[in-house]
Amino acid sequence: KGLFDFYARFGYKSAFYINNTEYTAKSGEIKIVDKSDIPFLNHIYETELSALPHPSRTPCYWEEQIKMFRALGGYVYKTNSSYAFGYPDGIQELMGKDKNVLAAAVANKLNLEKIVASQPNGDTPLGVVKLYDKDFKNMYFNLMYN
Repeated sequence: KGLFDFYARFGYKSAFYINNTEYTAKSGEIKIVDKSDIPFLNHIYETELSALPHPSRTPCYWEEQIKMFRALGGYVYKTNSSYAFGYPDGIQELMGKDKNVLAAAVANKLNLEKIVASQPNGDTPLGVVKLYDKDFKNMYFNLMYN
């Protein structure tokens, strides 16, 4: 909250809202993502966020995110229509048509009873933007602590 209040003094607005949902573990088939899955990941990302303002992701960005999560003890899993980026204590980004199946399978794979997953289009702001026009076409965007 302190960071949101700090940036508000300089004209930044809360943006990129998420919700956190808890999923109960259940067995299911999931696969580890590799570099060849980047077009698949981007398609899900763009489809899920098509009606919301969001930053574009290049293939290089996706590759670096996959490397970062793995280097920090995280994971990137997928099903035929969803993906999840996360760490042993939760899923940071969960998107796709069968995300509930994927989240439950991730919890099961990690030997957790339940897992919390962050998803777009909720009530909790994830970041701030400074708009240069009212349509989100021009903005300054920077991730904090990522």
